[in-house]
Amino acid sequence: MPVLPPLRRRHWPIVLPLLLVIGLAAGWSGFWLYAANKAQATLTQWREREAKAGHVYSCGKQSLGGYPFRIELTCGDTEAKITDLDPPLSVRGTSLHVASQVYDPTLLIAEIGGPVTVAVAGAPLLRADWTLAQVSARGTPAAPQRVSVAIDGAKLERRVDGADVNVVRATHIEAHARVASQTSSGRPILDFAIELDGMSAPTLHPIAAQPFDLTATATLHGLDNLQPLPIQTRLKQLQSAGGRLEITKARVHQGDVTAVAAGTLSLTAEGRLNGELSMTAAGLDRVLPLLGIDQLTGENGADGKVAAALGKLDRVFPGLGQIARKHAGAGLAAGLALLGRPAQLEGQKAIALPLRFADGAVYLGPLRVGMVKPLF
Repeated sequence: MPVLPPLRRRHWPIVLPLLLVIGLAAGWSGFWLYAANKAQATLTQWREREAKAGHVYSCGKQSLGGYPFRIELTCGDTEAKITDLDPPLSVRGTSLHVASQVYDPTLLIAEIGGPVTVAVAGAPLLRADWTLAQVSARGTPAAPQRVSVAIDGAKLERRVDGADVNVVRATHIEAHARVASQTSSGRPILDFAIELDGMSAPTLHPIAAQPFDLTATATLHGLDNLQPLPIQTRLKQLQSAGGRLEITKARVHQGDVTAVAAGTLSLTAEGRLNGELSMTAAGLDRVLPLLGIDQLTGENGADGKVAAALGKLDRVFPGLGQIARKHAGAGLAAGLALLGRPAQLEGQKAIALPLRFADGAVYLGPLRVGMVKPLF
């Protein structure tokens, strides 16, 4: 019986898949390194873009990671110098983490670690902290599409006589800006949205001492381009181009007070606000005393103060003081009815009246209630 030669074992079914895996891993590693270099170049372009607007960002310690599916840049000892303000500000932070997907490098998501300190001329001015702060940007430095900011548990404090004074607190802050469309001449039109939950700012005004919620959407017209510019320069450009901010809806809620408004605002050549918002408010009588208008119908009791208040009414709206005298003692709510027309808001009795800005002066109906400083 003849002896058969031994069978030769075929190794290619094992070796070939292994070589394919090694080749794919090497190819993916090369692609990841290429994408990581592109991401770093894009971040550098963003930083250069912001520097043109007077916002200079620096990073003390930097590391790159995220392989195999993400590109992550971690930055420690961060600093931002805002040179387009007078005086310039310096913002120092602890950490910044920026990430993007390998397959979608035009979307950057950043997480900012707190606390940060804000200094003027090297002297600490404010201290900000939060539980979570994220920023996302879609697009490229040459063609940005949208930017979003979300902050949870925000607090801003100022050091006064060795004690921390609360400046701003909020449970949640969210803001969005995106390119909505372009005009026939190529000018961009921007959409904005903002949401503030549980916000208070006692040092700003007594009205803001109690937490309030705010939501607003608006559209900005009049931009020439989206090139980075210092804020003062951008506002002047907007004014000279006849720019306007169309507030499609704004809603404020604080305790028993609710107000909604919509309208258009613009700037004068001196940088002051002009425009009018159609406002409907419920519980407005609880707010006006904080504006010093609690003597509208004489309910505060002191004859001299009442006479002064009614005289003020006559100056801003001739004849209104005389009408208010006839209704003296009816209460502030009754006096408010003289300023607008009755309305309903979210099931509550309300009053509808204009909120006007005339060369920086703020009018609630016929009453002047404040003044806004020039924006440039």
